[in-house]
Amino acid sequence: MTTSSNDHDFIANTLKQLNAARKLVLQDSSIALQVVQGVLPIVGPSAGLELRRWGADFIAETLASPRLPRRQKQELSLVVLETLQQMAQTPAQDAGVLKSVIQASASVYPLVIGYLLDNTNESAIWGRMASIKSSILRMWSDAAIGTRVACIKFVQNVVMVQTTGAIPDPRNLESYDLSLALVPRDHPLIPSPNLEAEASGLLDRMLDVFDNEQSSDALLVDATLNSLAPLIRNRPLIAHKIVNRVLNFNPLRQASHGMTSKARVIARSMERTTRALLVNISKQNPHHPLTGRIQHYIERLAQTKAEVFEESNNRKRGAPTDHSGAQEQAKRARLEETSATPSSRIRIPPLPQGSPSVAQLFTLTKDESLTSFDVQQLPIEMVVNILLPVIFKIDQPLLNDAINGIRARWLSLQKSVDPLPAEVASGVTGVDDEDDDYDPDFMHAEDTEQILNKLDSAPPSGFKNEVDAGLGTFDVPQPALISGIEAIEYGEIVTGRLFLRVQSSGPSVFSKAPTIGLNRLAGTNHEGEIWRTALGRIATRSGGGRVDGPANFIKKEEQNQAAMVKGRSLSNNIREYFFAYVLEDFRTRLVDGISWLTEEYYNDRVQENEGQPSPRNYEYWVSKVLTGILSYIDTRDRNFLIRFFSEIPKIDESLLDKIKVLARNPELVDLVVKALHYLVLLRPPAHEMALDALEDLWRNYDGARNSVGKLLQKYRPTLFNDSLLNGPTHTTSDLAMAS
Repeated sequence: MTTSSNDHDFIANTLKQLNAARKLVLQDSSIALQVVQGVLPIVGPSAGLELRRWGADFIAETLASPRLPRRQKQELSLVVLETLQQMAQTPAQDAGVLKSVIQASASVYPLVIGYLLDNTNESAIWGRMASIKSSILRMWSDAAIGTRVACIKFVQNVVMVQTTGAIPDPRNLESYDLSLALVPRDHPLIPSPNLEAEASGLLDRMLDVFDNEQSSDALLVDATLNSLAPLIRNRPLIAHKIVNRVLNFNPLRQASHGMTSKARVIARSMERTTRALLVNISKQNPHHPLTGRIQHYIERLAQTKAEVFEESNNRKRGAPTDHSGAQEQAKRARLEETSATPSSRIRIPPLPQGSPSVAQLFTLTKDESLTSFDVQQLPIEMVVNILLPVIFKIDQPLLNDAINGIRARWLSLQKSVDPLPAEVASGVTGVDDEDDDYDPDFMHAEDTEQILNKLDSAPPSGFKNEVDAGLGTFDVPQPALISGIEAIEYGEIVTGRLFLRVQSSGPSVFSKAPTIGLNRLAGTNHEGEIWRTALGRIATRSGGGRVDGPANFIKKEEQNQAAMVKGRSLSNNIREYFFAYVLEDFRTRLVDGISWLTEEYYNDRVQENEGQPSPRNYEYWVSKVLTGILSYIDTRDRNFLIRFFSEIPKIDESLLDKIKVLARNPELVDLVVKALHYLVLLRPPAHEMALDALEDLWRNYDGARNSVGKLLQKYRPTLFNDSLLNGPTHTTSDLAMAS
């Protein structure tokens, strides 16, 4: 008994320490590899059940984490591969452990395949992965239902990897899609023909669940349908086959009018999942060749569903029938009572004693908290958001009662107020009594607003209108001081509003106006141009650096606030907004980006000539803009890339190194070569740098040798006479590397 208690305490303490390690990994993903290596001996196959469950869940969670970079996941997969193999092949293994092991293996499989593309001699690693795959495929047929659902997810990843997909972009190695297109046919460990044949067989086995007439397990059917969506979206070669099998599947084939509640739930579940999959396919690709069949299938499925569940719907209890008519008579009596006493909808409290104010005249509530609340404290946007729904939902009879109550108040107030003295009335209207030519009977024809204005403007009793009465001086109070953090926050709000106006003004029209240079006026008849130019000059000429620390207007004693605003300034805030604005639609906003970068370059040169120490904002931001643009460039942007390099004021080697990365994609080689050729022809300061970049492409990129070789023969013919370069040049492809 004591031994059992000690073991329980040991496991509890161990789990507490393991959970602390898990929290560290969630906070900092860079230490995931070290933590996993440390906990594997504790949660291995020989550990207790609770520790094994925790270890399997932790490995699956870490490998599926989106915060962990792909290269670290690949290293982690090689570390846990042996542990996963032992857990998967342990006899009578716990179902929860098996489920987590299969989920982790689904994440590991594409990482191992990517590793084997560059390491063709790692037969031991492939042997472990193949053993895990065989064990999981055996469980797929006779394991528990939860384990079989996990097996379907694993098979989906295997089919995804072992079928041909699109060639990935080498600039985005973090999220590229590994497929059979990257596997060579003569690979010693994983030849592509063998993988393709295995994937075809596994896909057929997945789709067999739709052909089994006796299968009524909705979990397996739903899991299969959910796993087919990524395959249809990312693998066009097998999408047609999958959609055809789904269209031949009838989720309501076992439904009948006399089925039990359980069978009804199963049928509804499969029908909803099938319909959701097909609707998603139609929305993502409206021009799919099977769109017509899909629409017809959805309509037929809806008709079958209505017929099958019609009986259960008809058996619902109907509304009770009142043969005596007592309920109708009671309802009519209530309506008549309500219509006969409309004034009972709202109670109008009497006015206070004395001379009530205008606010008291129109106030219909006795709630002190409401009457003392100052509405002017609320922003106008909030007031509008509150008033509009209230106005739309207002009860018209209730509003009429309130208006009638205010009118009655005013009539009673008008009778109780004494008539104005003659001299007061004369002073208010500015007309002498002797010159009155109108009939006094019309004095009472004034409306409510005129009488209230007279009451408000009438002087108090005993007032003497002396000519020599002088007015005293009135000093406007000084505004309250704001802190440095508040000033920066207000500046950020103003900048955000200005850029909203810039975005709403449409694309720039600089190219339509005559070019005057940096001395042009910011103000023209184009509102968007005004704000773009003004904001660019404020950012570059306001004295704010990129990371210069606290702003100058922050007091010395505000040390705690200075630490909070470090790196924040009006200039940096405008630059960040400009960068996001240009990158959001860089093809149409290129002129705005070039104008801003030109202002940055001009400001850097002016400060350099004046000997002022300042950060190089142009080099930083032009590199950041180009990096953001290159992530989205495709074959249609040849003229865009040439225009970008032709209009930026300065080009250095770092910018050329960035566009050379595009040459890793065979489809973009021509775009890179033509952009560099333009620099050779029409940008003399960048002539040699562009030729050096072309030479680097010729040496290190096989796909660019033909197009670049013609240019180098013209501009650097001696390069081909070098005896050291006569031999073939070999390069390594980075397409399959996981970063």
